[in-house]
Amino acid sequence: MSGDPSQDYFSDGLSEDIIAELTRSHDLYVLARNTTFQYKVQAVDVPTVGKKLGVRYIVEGSVRRSGGQVRITAQLIDVASGAHICAEKYDRNLSDIFIVQDEIASKIVAAITGSDIGALRLAMRESIGKKSPKELQAYEHVLQAGAFADWSKDNYRKAKRHLEKAIELAPNYARARHGYAYTVLYGWVGHFEDAPVPPAEIIRNAIKSVQLDPSDHRAHRTAAAGYFFNKQLDMFEHHATTAVELALTTLKYYRSWARC
Repeated sequence: MSGDPSQDYFSDGLSEDIIAELTRSHDLYVLARNTTFQYKVQAVDVPTVGKKLGVRYIVEGSVRRSGGQVRITAQLIDVASGAHICAEKYDRNLSDIFIVQDEIASKIVAAITGSDIGALRLAMRESIGKKSPKELQAYEHVLQAGAFADWSKDNYRKAKRHLEKAIELAPNYARARHGYAYTVLYGWVGHFEDAPVPPAEIIRNAIKSVQLDPSDHRAHRTAAAGYFFNKQLDMFEHHATTAVELALTTLKYYRSWARC
């Protein structure tokens, strides 16, 4: 809503982060961004879209960013009735963006399941305090790197530069580490580099991100891919299994269903 198309990466990144937070709830099955982003900036009939996607609830919202301030709106809609279960507006400093993401996800989970299971994690993040300017700059670079996911050699190099800058600014930022590892792995497979980044460096960054945030399935996924291409299949299996268990909140259900 900023009126600046160059800011699309920010709203897309924020939306993806909220989706990631929602998937942490074992009570919810959440559709991936590739399925839902097709409705971006469209005037849609919520009940129709909800039935087409096969979901009971839809979250929609907007973000307006100006300087160091951000306004986020989010509303949870019941597909069957079209009723708004909850609607929130957040006017915050950009330095609070990570807390707001948790807060939005926590309120949505509470509205659907009746239990605010995200409250503890939210309190833990609030106790850490605001992110430093360098960490916020690193987050910005990670979001900008994500805007170049339509891979070409030129886009690959732009994404890689943003992620290298993010790591330089915040060496202990897990998302920057596994984002870089995943990107250079893709560059290795796609032959985008004259001298590809060796698998050992990919694994080093992926494992560093796992150590920094062991609950992030994307870090384990990237580590698994690095080990696979380095022919360390035992470690590949370990991290691939962990990634699946973290990412698929309904894994036990699917396992029992598959045995039927």
